Amino acid sequence: MKNDIPILSVIVPVYNNEQYLSRCVSSIVNQSFGDFELLLIDDGSTDGSGVFCDDWKKKDNRIKVIHQLNKGVSAARNNGIMQSRGEYIAFVDSDDWVEKDYLYCLLNDVRKTDGKRGLVIQGFVLYTPEGNRMEGGKCFTPIAVDFEHIGEIWEKYDLGEFGFSCSKLYDRSLLMQYDIRFDERISFCEDLLFMYDYILHIDYLVIGSAQEYAYVKYSSSLSALLHPFDMEYLCFMEYQKKVRILSKVFGIPMAMLPNVTTAMMKVFQRALKTDYQIYNKSAVNRKVRLRHLKKLIKTNEEIVRLFYHPVCKGDCVGKFFLVYHCYSLYDIYMCCLFKVGFVPLFRGP
Repeated sequence: MKNDIPILSVIVPVYNNEQYLSRCVSSIVNQSFGDFELLLIDDGSTDGSGVFCDDWKKKDNRIKVIHQLNKGVSAARNNGIMQSRGEYIAFVDSDDWVEKDYLYCLLNDVRKTDGKRGLVIQGFVLYTPEGNRMEGGKCFTPIAVDFEHIGEIWEKYDLGEFGFSCSKLYDRSLLMQYDIRFDERISFCEDLLFMYDYILHIDYLVIGSAQEYAYVKYSSSLSALLHPFDMEYLCFMEYQKKVRILSKVFGIPMAMLPNVTTAMMKVFQRALKTDYQIYNKSAVNRKVRLRHLKKLIKTNEEIVRLFYHPVCKGDCVGKFFLVYHCYSLYDIYMCCLFKVGFVPLFRGP
């Protein structure tokens, strides 16, 4: 490291994951590219994860451990950004791992010309928690474009579907200059919203063909769980705001971004269905459900009419009730479907 300042900072948020943490950290410290610092952000773990992080710090002087009260993964990543020193930043989740050339491949795709700053995106391979390879994952056809073509490439590659923070390389100076951080108010899509904020300021986008990131897929995750309405609604409003900005900046009408708007409407459906998904568990009363419906539809009526295109026939009927403001009928209809066991309609995307 030149002057003790690393080229790259790797940020790993850690919370109660001692079972898989060794696999993750080992894969990072054994990278073929060694000029990095590893920041382990212990987010108030109550198992042995915090002690494990401290033990690893004693083994490798590139490791820095930060202990904080439990504030969530976004706060942990934000803390990591603030504490980082590298020119570039990469994120790894503590239950995932990376192949030996992960950092090398990311840095190799950086366009080091004219002081330009950009975003590097690469593919990943899916694994079970036990380490067995699964079908799926993503391998991109490599391409590099300047700012003015990012919008069309974003749509063509459907990059909104791969908005998680990992398998990407961010320029730290850009994050600091524009104060780009993860939204700590929400617990899903926060990494996609972070990336949307970031691409507004980049000079270029590189999509690489490497698949050096091992993404562990669970049967359930934070992104699949529905949250109380206020959080789901906030996420949809933030998502919509950022899509509008991207559309304006890149000069592409929202109607010409079907992949982007489809992903946006999945977030809308989360807000729409969350009161019914948790209906039997928390008994959201009817008055509250109707208030939520009115708030969601009245503030987004044009978006719902233009971009909400349900596939399920049950949802098609539901949309009819919504666009004609028949909130009571919609509420009765949804409750009936739930009670007769038509559960798949309500599972979060």
